[in-house]
Amino acid sequence: MTSPGSSTLLEQALFAVEGGSPFADELLLRAMLRFEGALAQSQEALKLIPPGTAAVIARVADALVLDPAEMARSGGHTGALAIPVVRALTQAVGAADPAAARYVHFGATSQDVLDSSLSLCAKDALARIDDAAREAVAAGLKISERHAGTPALARTLMQPAGITTLGCRAAQWAWGLAEARAAFARSGVDATAVSLGGPIGTLSVGGDSGDGLQAEVSARLGLTPGTSPWHVVRNARVRCAADAAILVGVAAKIGTDVSLGAQFEVGEYAEPAAAGRGGSSAMPHKRNPALSLRLIAAGHRCVGLMATVFGAQTNEFERGLGGWQTETATWPAVLETALSAMQTCATLLGGMELHADRAQANIDALQGVLSADRVADWLAPSLGKLEAQSHVAEWCGEALRLREPLGSVVLRHLWELPQTVAPEGLAACFDTRPPVEAAEAMTHRLIASVRGTL
Repeated sequence: MTSPGSSTLLEQALFAVEGGSPFADELLLRAMLRFEGALAQSQEALKLIPPGTAAVIARVADALVLDPAEMARSGGHTGALAIPVVRALTQAVGAADPAAARYVHFGATSQDVLDSSLSLCAKDALARIDDAAREAVAAGLKISERHAGTPALARTLMQPAGITTLGCRAAQWAWGLAEARAAFARSGVDATAVSLGGPIGTLSVGGDSGDGLQAEVSARLGLTPGTSPWHVVRNARVRCAADAAILVGVAAKIGTDVSLGAQFEVGEYAEPAAAGRGGSSAMPHKRNPALSLRLIAAGHRCVGLMATVFGAQTNEFERGLGGWQTETATWPAVLETALSAMQTCATLLGGMELHADRAQANIDALQGVLSADRVADWLAPSLGKLEAQSHVAEWCGEALRLREPLGSVVLRHLWELPQTVAPEGLAACFDTRPPVEAAEAMTHRLIASVRGTL
């Protein structure tokens, strides 16, 4: 049996996480057994089961080692992974104390076990995602500060549009990560609550002690007490998955920007070098943007995973057939993808190279046509707005075709205009300081906003 997320070599090559999967088979099974031990201890504390029973159950659960492959096979036959786990625990407790075996899993249902154990695993995943996201944000801020005033082409619809700075673009990356990280942290609290609804979601076995039992189990496991049964209304899990996917989407956007900027013809970025990273099997000269590739792939993956999570919300009556089961098999993959993406993003931003000389060269190659709007505004009082724009558009094409500065082209054509236009003021149209200063100011506003989240 493999982990719920990176289950094949192909997936692991793209989405593997440093430090191992939080949902690895052994960790998930251990969490399920831990839930059973905490349940028994809480029930004994509330005098719902005989004294001394919980100690046996908890001791056996702590020592029991389950075979993931066998649990998967049996779980497939029964339709619920928790059933063979509870059966194995009951048998092991029965061998130690037959009387105590009667109270294994007392009053709970298989969904309680699985959902609560996923909460335990997810709590670790959430912490690791948050740490990696914080690291990525901090790295983005360093780039922003270092290059706040470094001019670069601003591109809209994939074409040159104006002048921004490398720092301003990085500040937007950092802000996007920080905003998504905060939303994900909020939704993660509710998504990792204890599930303890019992067979039909009423926790009837606890009687008047139902709320107290949930509070006891939550405290022992270090999880949030649930406000309602998990069985059919699973908004918190879905919302958490969606916020994780948004976080991944921001990282995929960063990967897209870096990969485009790392093209040889652009040359503004280079991914951090490492032995073996980005190599080609056939072309020794290549340095492929492997980290960006992983971020983009994570973004694509989350689209499909979220379609599954959203579609699995149809849970019939008090316990659904196939809906929540599909979600529980998919939710870990969303969080694993988010963890992989955040770790990769932190590595990328923490070591990427930015080439200010190439960024400036790309601006210079456009022969000043980025100032076309200001030239048109300068001409408009004499020619009218539409005629001015028409002339400037024609002159921009000429400047690029001849590789001649737009200012020179304009001066050459001024005498052809029906109205006399003096050249005074034309040079000021090509002053790049105003757009750079505007981008730099935006950079510092974003930096101030993001720094408060760290």
